[in-house]
Amino acid sequence: AGENNVKEAYSEMQVPLVKDMPWVQALDLNAAARLTDYSTSGTVVTWKGGISYQPIPSVRFRSALSRDIRAPTLDQEFAGASVLSQTITDPHTLTQASFFEVTRGNPTLKPEIASTVTAGAVFTPSAVPNFSMSLDYYDIAVSDVITTLSDTQELNECELSNGTSPVCATVIRPFPFSDHSPDNTLTSIITEPINLAKLSQSGLDYDASYILPAAAIWTHWAGTLKFRLIANTLFHQTTTAAPGALPLDSAGCCDNPKFSGDLSVDYDKGPLGVGMLARGFNGFARSNVFVYANYAHEPGVVYLDAHVQYEFGQDRNYQVFVNVTNLLNKQPPLLPSVNSNVNLVANTDPTMYDLMGTYFTMGLRVRF
Repeated sequence: AGENNVKEAYSEMQVPLVKDMPWVQALDLNAAARLTDYSTSGTVVTWKGGISYQPIPSVRFRSALSRDIRAPTLDQEFAGASVLSQTITDPHTLTQASFFEVTRGNPTLKPEIASTVTAGAVFTPSAVPNFSMSLDYYDIAVSDVITTLSDTQELNECELSNGTSPVCATVIRPFPFSDHSPDNTLTSIITEPINLAKLSQSGLDYDASYILPAAAIWTHWAGTLKFRLIANTLFHQTTTAAPGALPLDSAGCCDNPKFSGDLSVDYDKGPLGVGMLARGFNGFARSNVFVYANYAHEPGVVYLDAHVQYEFGQDRNYQVFVNVTNLLNKQPPLLPSVNSNVNLVANTDPTMYDLMGTYFTMGLRVRF
């Protein structure tokens, strides 16, 4: 059991610097600050500063710099302890050790802290009415990332630091670290979340939309067509599990495809709406550490969804709808087990692939 009380105070402002000048349609400064006090970890200050520059009506540039946080969850702080009896080769005494592994929460956790830089542009060309596109680059660096090391990682991290790493406090021995005799073999290891890792990530976000009369495609059509693309290109996602550890880049690996996106097409005519959505990602490696035969790659996939909706009533405040997910009933790929590079196991990646196949959702919405 545990609790965390949070108090916050914040302020935001937008300051127009220049307006309606040659080559400066608008130049605005925006800023925000927030003071957050956690009863468990103390006070932290976050902030953001940004600028928006519109040289001509059809182009706007924007950029921002911010300091961000993610607070630990109540489970990470207060999870109850569980104990298992384990055996391992102790690198400190070079003996086989039987010990107790104690898994628990850590009430001394601090918020993760990130520095974020974004820069992008929005295009609304007058030559193509109802078209807009934005491109935004982002670069995020997170310190004090909350992570939980394995028994082996904790032992190795402590040994590599010669007993100076904070991790050494979780390795319990009867005598000081300087004693390498068999009598100082570990008795227990506390496995708990700690602020230890680092994470950095950068990429590019795309968002484009276009609205046009259906008659522009076929003169006999009435109504409106809407197209929208939302996509991301991941440049890198690098994790350093502990100080001095080898950084591992998971972009294009480990459930982090380098490209993912959604493309939707919607047709509206009065009370009737019909739409299709294509969503998918490209293939990626299954591990950035180990390579197994028949295990190294997860294929990319594209799913098609569809929906139909109809509004009725005097004020069109009733709507019936039917949604179809995975319209083509695309099945997930069968992937070998991580523990086997020979036998194909009826297994897949539930995080990335649709396991259910085609399914329907039908309903009625009422607006009062």
